[in-house]
Amino acid sequence: MFAIGRHTTGRNGAGVLSRAFATKLESFDCRLSIGVVGYGGIGRELIDQVGKFVVASKSPAIHLRGIADIDGMCINTSGMKLAKDANKVGMGELDPNTPMTKADLNAFAEAVVKDTNHAVIADCTAAEFIAKQYPKWLKMGINVVTPNKKAGSADMKFFREVQAAAREGGVEWGYEATVGAALPVIAQIQDFNKTGDEIHMVQGIFSGTLSYIFNVMSATGRKFSDVVAEAVANGFTEPDPRDDLFGADVQRKCVIVARECGLDLNLEDVETKNG
Repeated sequence: MFAIGRHTTGRNGAGVLSRAFATKLESFDCRLSIGVVGYGGIGRELIDQVGKFVVASKSPAIHLRGIADIDGMCINTSGMKLAKDANKVGMGELDPNTPMTKADLNAFAEAVVKDTNHAVIADCTAAEFIAKQYPKWLKMGINVVTPNKKAGSADMKFFREVQAAAREGGVEWGYEATVGAALPVIAQIQDFNKTGDEIHMVQGIFSGTLSYIFNVMSATGRKFSDVVAEAVANGFTEPDPRDDLFGADVQRKCVIVARECGLDLNLEDVETKNG
């Protein structure tokens, strides 16, 4: 849980930001094009949800254009129709009309953004080389949403580059899921900043993984190694659990939150102790 302390200025600290799509858009048949990068636990679940949403919407204007992973990619500019559960089959088995080919991130992005009013790529990886693609995608006019912490905690120069690319492309870089899981921590801090409130402190449990491990150990007396293995099996850890155990995950979250609060911090400014 996170707690955020602020100094109220007298303005409405719970200001509501309303967002709406522009009404004068180019007339493309596809009004929303979606691409997903990463076919691990998070990626598979998102793909399954998006696939079901596309079917339920019954709208020919919403397309799941592609899925990409290190092992390959599936692209269909007419929109993929998922015939199977992404949690149960390989990427190439999802849509009989969309075979898997060799991964090419440039071709993937071009397919996602082609002839559409709104394009979005969801990066469901924790890979730095994927995060390095953000400036290019954003400048192409592709919105990027992600739980990947690598860009938000990268060196300040690259962090600013990603922000500038989003402005240049007229799109959004959404990274709410990098901190606080489903809690709107980033949005709350941004709202405080926009309404002129001063944030004095952000306090909370920054690692749900370590919280889970120590709570289970305390309640059951089980061995550390067994509980860690269980957390990995349940998908509670980072792809590399050492990021959780050695403090790197908490370190990145601290940098991301600190930057939202206006501090120009880099990873080396956040001390971690382990061992």
